[in-house]
Amino acid sequence: MSTSTGEGQICENCRQLIKVNFSAHELFCRRNIALCPKCEKPFQKNELKSHDEQIHKILNCKKCGEGIDSYFLSRHKSDECSQRIVGICPYCEIELISSTSESHKEECGSRIRECLKCGSRVRVRDMEKHVQSNCRDLIYQKKIENIPIKETSKSETKPEAKKIGWGEESFNRAFASDSGNRLGEKIWEEPKQDGKQQHDQSDDIKAKMRARYEQEKEQEKKRFDELVEKQKQKLEEMEQLEKERLEREKSQLNEDEDYMKQSAELRKARIQAGTIPTRKPGPITHVYGPIGGQVLGGNENI
Repeated sequence: MSTSTGEGQICENCRQLIKVNFSAHELFCRRNIALCPKCEKPFQKNELKSHDEQIHKILNCKKCGEGIDSYFLSRHKSDECSQRIVGICPYCEIELISSTSESHKEECGSRIRECLKCGSRVRVRDMEKHVQSNCRDLIYQKKIENIPIKETSKSETKPEAKKIGWGEESFNRAFASDSGNRLGEKIWEEPKQDGKQQHDQSDDIKAKMRARYEQEKEQEKKRFDELVEKQKQKLEEMEQLEKERLEREKSQLNEDEDYMKQSAELRKARIQAGTIPTRKPGPITHVYGPIGGQVLGGNENI
């Protein structure tokens, strides 16, 4: 089966457009060409195994550790990896990874909520401090100034508490800095008062978060540089050892060569001095025969 177009026919085996001699191509193609089952690209059948070993070998993702086909590793890093960075937290401005992005946004200690008792806007991680100190003072001040205080019944606080997940267990998580927040309480930010400047810790918190992030980044860079330096020192030591080994071998070869030269010169000198007789080829004078130890003359045939 094949698909016809205005310019030719598409081979279903290799999926290429064949303009002429389609029958001959199809016969050759089915005998010699096969599609890779992983990337669906055509290869000669005798090259398919080497293609699979070289192109589709399994590599571990450096971020999540999952074994991925090397052909699809780039797509995994950009679209599938659970540890890939997907954005910045709108509350604390730290980088978010795919696997914890939504849970962090729901539990981030930098979120702003309204205190259900005094109506102040407070950060989640500061709510307990606010309730124990500022909240009482603000309620008392409002009573003195005859400012209406928002009353909240238990039926109103319970759904909100359940929705935002307050409780000591929730706020002891990694994204809440304080020891815990009480059920039904929201986040603090002092309201404007007559003749007084509004107290807003937003800039300070962001600055601290940025400073901590930069500090951690600097520490990570320092650790990386130390690791690189150790690896560099190790390579230099290995190179030095290899160099010393080669020098020793070269020195040994030179010593052997000198010894051979000295031996040859000594032998030559002894030959010239007549202390070593030289052998010259000559006729065989006596040969012991195979029978009875008979001695034959040198000129006789054996």
